[in-house]
Amino acid sequence: MPDSETPVEPQLPKQIGPWAIERRIGAGGMGTVYLGTHSETGQVAAVKVLSAGLSRDPGVAERFRREAATLRRLSGPHIVSPFDDGEDQKLEQLYIAMEFVEGQTLADLLRERRRLSWHEAIDIALQVCVALKAAHVAGVIHRDLKPSNLLIGTDGIVKLTDFGVAQVFAERRLTVTGGVIGTAEYMSPEQAEGRRCTKQSDLYSLGAVLYVMLTGRPPFTGKTPFDILRLHQTGRFDRPGLYAPETPRLLEDIVCQLMEKDPAKRFQDAHVVSLRLREVVRRVELSNADETQFRSLSQIELEAPTAAVDERLNDQTRAVVPRGPGPATMLRDAVAEEIRQEHEKSALERLFDNTWVLIGCLTVLIGGVWWAQSGRDDRSTEQPDEISASTSTSDVDRFLRMARTLSRSGDLARAERLLVALDAVLADDPQRGEEAREVALRLRELRAERAGDAHALPLLQDSLKRAAALASDGDLTAAHKLLDQLAVLYEFDATAETSIDDMRQRIDALQTPDP
Repeated sequence: MPDSETPVEPQLPKQIGPWAIERRIGAGGMGTVYLGTHSETGQVAAVKVLSAGLSRDPGVAERFRREAATLRRLSGPHIVSPFDDGEDQKLEQLYIAMEFVEGQTLADLLRERRRLSWHEAIDIALQVCVALKAAHVAGVIHRDLKPSNLLIGTDGIVKLTDFGVAQVFAERRLTVTGGVIGTAEYMSPEQAEGRRCTKQSDLYSLGAVLYVMLTGRPPFTGKTPFDILRLHQTGRFDRPGLYAPETPRLLEDIVCQLMEKDPAKRFQDAHVVSLRLREVVRRVELSNADETQFRSLSQIELEAPTAAVDERLNDQTRAVVPRGPGPATMLRDAVAEEIRQEHEKSALERLFDNTWVLIGCLTVLIGGVWWAQSGRDDRSTEQPDEISASTSTSDVDRFLRMARTLSRSGDLARAERLLVALDAVLADDPQRGEEAREVALRLRELRAERAGDAHALPLLQDSLKRAAALASDGDLTAAHKLLDQLAVLYEFDATAETSIDDMRQRIDALQTPDP
């Protein structure tokens, strides 16, 4: 007699639909995942099977079929592709066959290494951004983004899996009053409250995943999932740098903005997040190049002859700066010029070494600047809207004027895009705080102006009515296709995206069976 406490391994099915089963990959409370091979084509797939009991539940079965249809709308290099779905009549079980990724999940990788370097974290996050952008354009919100749903292939390619089906196969699934579905450690505050999820909800989860990769721990922990949910809604987390001091400050700021409680304070979309992440890498590389060059130059003996200095400068900087003139090259030239000046000072230069001469020059300079500024202020008072580009000392002013021109011409969407990009550029520059506040103020004013301005998009409104009519006639496929095309057309228009999302919710409600 076997030990009664020993778990009994479930019998491996030989065939599920057209897929010959080789071995079990994983299992959860809702079903099992197998490695299968198509009996005719020989294609290898991960076959997810809904348990027999749940397959007989009309509500769960209908949700499963609907989610399978959603998966067929998705495609992209960082999204796991669905191959086939249906019902095995002999086993009376529903299944979905998907692309099999040879490798491990991000959760497995973190269990092995606890946390990743910030370079690795950014690389993975950039690939996830591509997947999220493709899904959001198709109108699909993942709702359960977490390390166990990120597959890392042996080639380093990251693929996002369990779109929609995550609520069925999630290892730590939560379903409470209000329709909360997801995983507590990575759930957005609005999702925890049972409110409608948007693409900003997925961005919050991405921020939580980035936090875990950098620190080796989730942003919030608690004794129960509901304790964690409350912390997502009201709690404050430690900055990643507390546990990973090597994390660049700009990357910390990105994580914190992704995890803002208010969805409106997060990034506009996954593409903007990817731009900010690339900016982190660019700035760090530039900073490292400058530091390396400075250390190299500091070893030069300034009293060496000019020719020898030039030769050593060229030798030591050629390897560091292999391409055209950059910051390090300009630094090299400046130091070389300073050395030459020390050896070849003219009488005029020696005159300017006198402190009182410099003070006199500074006084004259300040007076000239004051006079020029007074004249410029007078001109700006007379004609504030006619200041030419030649009198502006800031390209920020130029971009603000461009946004104002677009707004006056009625192109509010393009004006908002320009201000969003400008706001993102200025956000982390401490020397441009006043300009950043001005841009943020103009952006708020523009968004307030756009709010409720539905009549300005007649094509969108007519198309939304057509989609509603198609759905009412029962042609849900055509309705969703029309909405997908609208999502591409109005991809960068936040006002239009909200209207499209609302219509998609109404159509999805038509598919939901009555309880």
